[in-house]
Amino acid sequence: MSSYTKPYVHIGAGTCGTVFALPGSTDALKVALDDAWAVTLQRERGILEQINREFLGVAAICEIDLRIPQLWGYIDKHDFWWTRHHSWLPSGMRQDVLQMERIMPLPKSVRELLIDRYCPELVKEAARQALANRECLARVYIGRRRAPRLRPSKMFNMRNYGLCLDQMEELSIDPMPFVVTMAKATAFMHWRLKSDARDIEFVLGCSRVEESGEISSAKLADRNSTLSEGAIAPKPTQSSAPARTHSASRGAMSALFSDCAVQDFQDPTIALWMLDFNQVRVIEDPMIRIDQAVEAFLINDPYYPKPLPDIPADERLWMAFRDVYLTGSNIMLQLEEDQTRLKPNWKKTQTKIGTG
Repeated sequence: MSSYTKPYVHIGAGTCGTVFALPGSTDALKVALDDAWAVTLQRERGILEQINREFLGVAAICEIDLRIPQLWGYIDKHDFWWTRHHSWLPSGMRQDVLQMERIMPLPKSVRELLIDRYCPELVKEAARQALANRECLARVYIGRRRAPRLRPSKMFNMRNYGLCLDQMEELSIDPMPFVVTMAKATAFMHWRLKSDARDIEFVLGCSRVEESGEISSAKLADRNSTLSEGAIAPKPTQSSAPARTHSASRGAMSALFSDCAVQDFQDPTIALWMLDFNQVRVIEDPMIRIDQAVEAFLINDPYYPKPLPDIPADERLWMAFRDVYLTGSNIMLQLEEDQTRLKPNWKKTQTKIGTG
């Protein structure tokens, strides 16, 4: 079995590719598994290009507190880049590569909190020592509550850790800001991008600190922002997604880390990210798109609130998602018609769902 000791390190894997990162940077590489999956990777490149182009302006208008990985480039498997860098990756991996912004892992203190609260006692030390667990991102599963386990798990994987709704309640996290952001983002995907939003993901991760010293997303120390405060227009940079001083989801994130060792954070930039666009399809016909979007919504991982839930608290989340999604969809259609730059008034919707 071959090994490599050069810069790129393995940080994850997806349906169509393996993900590597360059330590000390915010660069990530998604390497296609084979020629067939390279076609899927090329499609993801096109979707991500379109999202990067469209999202910045819409996020400012619609107050979407969300980050999207920036696309840096695309490398064909025959590109000269491989001649210089083939030894930096495992042998046999010469394939098409998607270069993009890395979603930085959650801090050590967050990992410790999750291990202390939710890891079986017998594997806690192993979970703390596992190098793979340093690449910790948290999937925001609004639509799932954990089922009771008959026996403790023998593993505790923190890559793409599923943070379920009942855990948010235990940690005193208000899920509503996440619901609002997901609803707006999904409306963007359906009606601005004209896609089915199939298999997209929402995760909590970190963003880098800009060289100027300004943070590029929510600062943990600011605990007082609410959705009704709105969003400051983002300042575009060459290497970051929208920056917002006021954050719809910052209060929820603050609660998540309230029990952590604050000294472990150096102006942490905890943010909600949307990613994984390799299954997304752009569909121009709105009737076909609606059918495909509904199917994608129902079969996706449980990020979204469930329709017609049995628990009243869950029903409130679903109703909020529905109302914000419909409002956002109408705004996306209006933007397409007249390209207005007028900022929409979310007050009525905020009051209705109880976030204003």
